[in-house]
Amino acid sequence: MAVRFVQISDLHLGRNWGAGRLPADLQAALAAAALGALHNACDLVAEVDAAALLIAGDLFDRPEVEEELLVAVQQALAHVARPVLVVPGNHDALGPTSVWNAALLGELDLPPWPANVHIFTSRAFTPVSVADGAAQVFGHCVAGYDSATDSPLAALQLPARPPLRILLFHGALLARAEQRSTLPFTLPQLKDLDADYAAVGHYHRGRALEVPGRILGAYAGTPVPGDVGEDPHGGVLVAEVAEGRVALHWHLPHPGRFVRLDVVPNEPIDSPEQALAAVRTAAAHAALGPEDIVFVRMGGASTIPLDTTALTSALAADFRFVEMIDESEPLQVRPGGRDTIERRFLEQLEARLQQTDQAAEQELLRAARHYGLLALRGRDVRPFAAQRSAEESEHHRGYVDDAH
Repeated sequence: MAVRFVQISDLHLGRNWGAGRLPADLQAALAAAALGALHNACDLVAEVDAAALLIAGDLFDRPEVEEELLVAVQQALAHVARPVLVVPGNHDALGPTSVWNAALLGELDLPPWPANVHIFTSRAFTPVSVADGAAQVFGHCVAGYDSATDSPLAALQLPARPPLRILLFHGALLARAEQRSTLPFTLPQLKDLDADYAAVGHYHRGRALEVPGRILGAYAGTPVPGDVGEDPHGGVLVAEVAEGRVALHWHLPHPGRFVRLDVVPNEPIDSPEQALAAVRTAAAHAALGPEDIVFVRMGGASTIPLDTTALTSALAADFRFVEMIDESEPLQVRPGGRDTIERRFLEQLEARLQQTDQAAEQELLRAARHYGLLALRGRDVRPFAAQRSAEESEHHRGYVDDAH
């Protein structure tokens, strides 16, 4: 017998969309789209005759939630005619001030969770029967861990089939040693458990968890991307599970992407028109368009100062939102020009570069030339490379292999 489940996770409702870099109206639109994705998941339960709605963590971006958002989510879930099974994630973790804490809701005179919503609050995996007993969902509450062996998965003993055995947890595949707040696991560990399916949250890109010849589970991914590093994003997932067989069907309610676009022209940029053409060529190659939020990094070389404000304005109709940061290498001024501070600065740095063969010193001198010229020309000297590194950290979004 096959049993269907609708799976979502990582909506991060209440998050600071775009880390505060987006205009307020766009942030509000993304927040509405995320709540709309939840409604989409609730509707799908009836449409596909699912046994339950599985929420695999980080439904909210933090444990404390504004009352208006709490009530909106509760009302959406109350209309689901089947069980809604929820595991807290690392962002909306269960605790004294958590939205999942029933006692706190009572103390604050806030509405309780609807009767059809079951929240897993134990570190140990505990079962809930669904589909008239044809399946059991084993969920747990995320806590701190030291390794893949320091987890409830390592001690879990599943009952014999039938019924179908479904795992529901918020976890990091092949987690790095320093991760402590999200359950780490490996594919061999998951395979050895021999569950029929694992509904997993935490990573924002949807993907199946597979070994040769078998789907072990899946990340649904985030239905609405909220920052760079979440491209491609996930969606609302319908998993059809039978003993020895799993079929996955993603529904992508949000068409837009949230990307950083690196533009490195083959030839030095010597006009605004050439810069615009380079961006549009790169965007077309990446299949970006009016639904997408794009942060452009202009690399390569330029013979002119690039007016990023004017270029951004010229690109406004190409994307839903665009921001450009110039990280191109300003070419040296041509010989025979006026004697200026800029010329002397470039000549002295060029002389230093010719005098050293140390790679570290050469890199430092090139960085000094790049940022020094930006400063002399009154342009933004933000260390964009460092910013990109932060954006691609575990917070933005914790992928540990290339099968996103």
